[in-house]
Amino acid sequence: MFFVLVDEQARGLDVRPVDQAHVVVGRLPRCDIVIRSGRIFTEHLLITFQEEGQVTLTHKASWGGNVVNGQRLSTSMTCALEQDVRIRMWEHVLFITRDPQRVCAEMQTRWRT
Repeated sequence: MFFVLVDEQARGLDVRPVDQAHVVVGRLPRCDIVIRSGRIFTEHLLITFQEEGQVTLTHKASWGGNVVNGQRLSTSMTCALEQDVRIRMWEHVLFITRDPQRVCAEMQTRWRT
């Protein structure tokens, strides 16, 4: 099972288990993950989970702002989930992982330092 962790900045991490093949991230209430920010498009990013342990990220917005594991996402990118995937959308951060407890522990350590 995959988990998406949303870094809510002041409110901490929100851990969401994923039990569907596609997740839409955006501003609209109908999105699977809603991020309320003027910089985030109504439907900003499509995350597609594949059984073989890969994730495809598709940038649905018309201009940049998504950085995946340190690389700018232009249109679409497939990532193997041998390690966690970190997605930065302006000031918001999503993590895709199979081990949310480890990511939460690492984030708490980072916040303390």
